[in-house]
Amino acid sequence: MRLFDRLFGKARTSTPAKISPETRPRTSPAPTQQKVQPATSAPPTAKIDLPQSKANMVQFAQGGKTMEFLRESLRIRGSETSEAAAEVLVSEPTFAETLAIELATFYTYVRDQLGQGNDITGEVRVKHLMKPEEVMDMGRAAHLLMRAMRRDPSLGNRTTIADSLRRVEHSSDQFVSGNAVEALRIFREANRPAPPPSPQQLGQAKPSGVVPGRRSPSGGYLCPYCGKGNFEPYPSSGSPNRRCKECATVFSTTSLTS
Repeated sequence: MRLFDRLFGKARTSTPAKISPETRPRTSPAPTQQKVQPATSAPPTAKIDLPQSKANMVQFAQGGKTMEFLRESLRIRGSETSEAAAEVLVSEPTFAETLAIELATFYTYVRDQLGQGNDITGEVRVKHLMKPEEVMDMGRAAHLLMRAMRRDPSLGNRTTIADSLRRVEHSSDQFVSGNAVEALRIFREANRPAPPPSPQQLGQAKPSGVVPGRRSPSGGYLCPYCGKGNFEPYPSSGSPNRRCKECATVFSTTSLTS
């Protein structure tokens, strides 16, 4: 109130000058009332520039500002912005580690401290205890980490990122858990050793008759000659044997090799 009085006290106590009818302006407004809005103001529908938004994300990443980074990644809806954010995470791997650590830390706080082991209860409570700008968008963080892992699976070699994703992969929020599970799957697939060369690749002759099949890493069957998984029952639908559609090798599903 003191500041208000200092600013406007003089206006309250001063007596306005009397203006005669002859000198009082009739219809013309005061000159200062004509400048309502600067000419350089952008219209409300102006589009946000994606390159500028990406530059902002780079700046936030280099400054370690995770919350600002996440908010900036949501300024423009669409996959282009998500890919731009993922590209920034790949180019700033140290910040990607920071984001993953803060994601896991916030999730643990919500689940264990606020929810007493229940992350759903914790999320309800955190929204009452913290300001909206202080609540991490865990789904968004997990989604951007997944996209970054898709761009560069070597991010998973940083143990802090992989360990943080494992801590949130069992979240009750399917957007959080789904993205964490997918990011870890991408990392495992990228680091799976290449299969040994098939007999066909080694130039060996195609076997005749029924030969033992191969077990695939996913639990299915593979042709023992060409290594492909494209086959059909042979000679009938009830037979345990399969015929490869790629090289016509007939193999057994009851006698398998690793």
